[in-house]
Amino acid sequence: MRIGILGGTFDPIHDGHLALARAAFKELKLDRLIFVPAYQHPIQQKGFKIIASPQDRLEMVRQAIKAEPNFEVSDCEIKR
Repeated sequence: MRIGILGGTFDPIHDGHLALARAAFKELKLDRLIFVPAYQHPIQQKGFKIIASPQDRLEMVRQAIKAEPNFEVSDCEIKR
């Protein structure tokens, strides 16, 4: 089984994320693609602010991929 992982803050998730995921899924011939929202932005920069809470971003990803049967979301980074 070929599994891809797409991580990010997804604040918010948008069409670009989904287009990238679909292209990677097709190009890499994946069986499954897992979105992994980060708990916080990995590179905190001055002036950068996460607007949505980790739980809200997780739910945004769930809603955005619900029509994609081969996509799923993991809460492992948020729980960690």
